[in-house]
Amino acid sequence: MKIAQVTPGLMPIPPNGWGAVEKIIWAYSLELKKLGHEVDIIYCDDINKGDYDIVHVHISNLAMVLADRGIPYVFTMHDHHVEVFGKGSFAYEENLEAINRSMFSMVPSEHLIDYFGAPNNLKYLPHGVDSDFFTPPTLKEPVNHSLLCVGKNGYVDDPKFDRKGFGFALKAAVELSLPITIAGPSANSEFFEAIDTTYSKLEIKNDLTEDELKEEYKKHTIFLHPSIVEAGHPNLTLLEAMSAGLPIVGAYTGKEFELEGIRRTGRDVSQIVTGISEVIGNYKSFRSNAISNAKSLTWGKVVHRLDAYLCSEQQSQKFLNNHLSIYNKVLGGDFCKQRPSGDTRKLDTSRSRILQYSFVENPKVEMRHSHTEDDRFDCIFYVDGVPNFKTELSDNTWAALDMKRRSNIDIQILKKPSGDVVSSHKYNDKDQRVLIWFDSKSLGDSLAWMPQVERYRKISGAKVVLSTFWNNILENQYPKIEFVKPGIAIQDLYASFRIACVDDDASLHKVPWREVPLSKVCSDILGIPYKEENCKVNPSTKPRPIKEKYVCISTSSTSGCKQWHEWQGVVDHLNDEGYKVVVIQKEPLDYMDLKGLDNVIFPEDKDINKAINWLEYCEFFVGLSSGVSWLAHSLGKEVVMISGFTEPHNEFSCIRLINKSKCHGCWHKHKFDRGNWNWCPEHEGTERQFECMKNIKVEDVTQALPIKV
Repeated sequence: MKIAQVTPGLMPIPPNGWGAVEKIIWAYSLELKKLGHEVDIIYCDDINKGDYDIVHVHISNLAMVLADRGIPYVFTMHDHHVEVFGKGSFAYEENLEAINRSMFSMVPSEHLIDYFGAPNNLKYLPHGVDSDFFTPPTLKEPVNHSLLCVGKNGYVDDPKFDRKGFGFALKAAVELSLPITIAGPSANSEFFEAIDTTYSKLEIKNDLTEDELKEEYKKHTIFLHPSIVEAGHPNLTLLEAMSAGLPIVGAYTGKEFELEGIRRTGRDVSQIVTGISEVIGNYKSFRSNAISNAKSLTWGKVVHRLDAYLCSEQQSQKFLNNHLSIYNKVLGGDFCKQRPSGDTRKLDTSRSRILQYSFVENPKVEMRHSHTEDDRFDCIFYVDGVPNFKTELSDNTWAALDMKRRSNIDIQILKKPSGDVVSSHKYNDKDQRVLIWFDSKSLGDSLAWMPQVERYRKISGAKVVLSTFWNNILENQYPKIEFVKPGIAIQDLYASFRIACVDDDASLHKVPWREVPLSKVCSDILGIPYKEENCKVNPSTKPRPIKEKYVCISTSSTSGCKQWHEWQGVVDHLNDEGYKVVVIQKEPLDYMDLKGLDNVIFPEDKDINKAINWLEYCEFFVGLSSGVSWLAHSLGKEVVMISGFTEPHNEFSCIRLINKSKCHGCWHKHKFDRGNWNWCPEHEGTERQFECMKNIKVEDVTQALPIKV
């Protein structure tokens, strides 16, 4: 057969940079030629009807050009944006139309078949690997493990979004004190500017050649891939790493190929740490399986499968007939008429120009057209009725507003030069699916933000989808919210909002986050009035753990500035008053610079539900500005909080110990350095270091305890 592989036209083939589609086209072409086919890599505009037996296209808008010119084609869908924007988005609809108008189509991930409604002409074709190029080095004993991540990060128009999960991988490396290399294009630099990259065992490498990348695979022992969205399962780098002998720890959703060289995890640091530890503990087996998996998915074997799709006379005739009937139906206008009610897209009089509005991550509008015409439009984003940003749109361009918090947004599209409004959309999330995701694993953050999400749901009338790391203790208490695990792709979204504390980001925080209560960080991002409310968590289903009356305390924290060192005096006082003292924390009693404690109960089981059981029956709680204090408060317990580094407004209403005659409240004045345990921004290295906590005395605490006489 004579086959045309249609180039996207963005870079040479084979690619001289990070071009996944170009790499795939090159591999298809080489292997199809080995099978005796004549293959040209060619621009879409250079193809005429009847020139080729098969025209294989890889980009949806080019597929539309071919369809409009009456040229039958085979389509492979590589666009991960169909899941980023969700069903109903322009990306989804255009790729679905490209599938429907094709002779037949392929996707490199099985779950995408159901995602597109399982059309009869859609097949699964996995990605492959050149196992002769990516070869495993000889395994040397003992194995000095090192971690590797590879890829282009970013999400739609947000280069700082951690789509590939590099931040999770880095945190896991830090926790295990393992060296890690992150390789990718120089475009990743904006992402690295947004995270802490001071880890001494981190190496960042940009714009590696194929040969240089091959050597990086050989230098490392484990590949980390906690990616949130990939068009291919398995994707290219994952297969290359396995072929080079690297077991995988990370996300993979494939079913046909089980790939035992992969330890599947979510986008969760603790899961990744556990996965890495398991791989290290059984490394030879994981490595052997990884190499075997890669050999089952060489490009030669994958293209044999492609060749079977292309050459099956019976299937080709079936797909061709399907192509003609669907093609005529689309030309008749049915595709445009079948768009669901409430769709935000509008068509101009040409019936082929589409405007797609989205508020996922930030407000944006795309103007798409099957061709490119000379029309020009002004796009104006209004915030609270005031013009905030203006730009020009033309066919197949987009515009976005750098506004990550929920706001009163009105987008207007005006025809130039007349100024006539041809389309507009005002933000309105009532009855719409809205994703809210907590970009923090902290228990305290989640408990602070959760009540504000529920208040937003009630105020807005939106259908809230919520992603947290603590769903297991929250979801039963908020039955009208749809809880999802972090990292899960969500479809059919109208908008999404990231709840996080980010320095110097006015697009996310209307007021700098350090200046407001922690709970208000969430209400401000969601655009609702602030009101302090207590979080609800699942109560314990277990009986009282001990008969004696007891008080719970928590002494450890995540930084030296939060620690208080006089706990034994409080424990002794409580014991004298007839109370048992139970310490609720994951860390050991002598964590970091803490001393051990005498005469306390320290439960071995660190499960969060066991902690809830202890807290639910305690008389009251004494702790720091930490997640356990928020948990005790959520369970309705009287909380005595010892904290000088935060101002009282930061947390919740409680019995608060702070010495305002000394240096205090640094949390609200300075950027926190997570990597510096001794962070004390005004007095580090002097006698006054941590004076905000040192000047809270035992008697200050014991006098404040709500002991019942």
